[in-house]
Amino acid sequence: MTHVLSLIGSGRLALLERAVAAALQPWRDAWGIPVDAVGVAVRRAGQVEPAAAAAQRAAAAAAWRGALRDCLFPDGGAGLYASPPLLAPRLAGQADEALGALMAQLAQAAGNAAAPAAVEIDLGIGAGARRFALPRTAVDALAPKPAAQGTALEAVDLGGVTAAAEVILEVDAGATEVPLGALAALRPGDVLRLDSRLDQALTVRVRGGAAIALGYLGRSGDYAAVEIVKSSTGAATS
Repeated sequence: MTHVLSLIGSGRLALLERAVAAALQPWRDAWGIPVDAVGVAVRRAGQVEPAAAAAQRAAAAAAWRGALRDCLFPDGGAGLYASPPLLAPRLAGQADEALGALMAQLAQAAGNAAAPAAVEIDLGIGAGARRFALPRTAVDALAPKPAAQGTALEAVDLGGVTAAAEVILEVDAGATEVPLGALAALRPGDVLRLDSRLDQALTVRVRGGAAIALGYLGRSGDYAAVEIVKSSTGAATS
């Protein structure tokens, strides 16, 4: 079975980031959390993190619950810590659970939440951060892929388009080997005898070196010319 993988582009990641931020609005309203208090960062799943970044993320995850508590109670709880059973930490825990439930709903709203993660979402508050994963179905639901724009390309007659294109042809008229000392001693008027004979067909090549035809060297009016006797397809010409 062939699997076609489609890369999630940076444009869709930015769109998904805004969609997740908007989806958090009910949770923020319910817990009195300011809009600018929660940062949202989206990245493709499976990207390798440097060791320093992984350690920093682990520290941010450990600080998440405390950062959420401080966001809920900027004044330190004003006695909630002293009141059994420590209401501020408990309320922070409940807010965290509500956030997890919301992100789970986003993950399974358009398909199987157990599907492989396509993106990772980091939610940050202060020095704390918590990471969530979303499958591809959730990504497509929250940030639909833009419809293709523009008109389809029409079929092109390759032969007609390239018929007038100019191609540089080179004629291999033969080769010779000379000692390096003799080559250095060449003077105007010296003659190098090639190994090809006049009755042997010469090779016609394109600039890249590929042989395309065989022919005989001659003249056509004021020009030196080659009469093609056999093309690369094997067809002989007169």
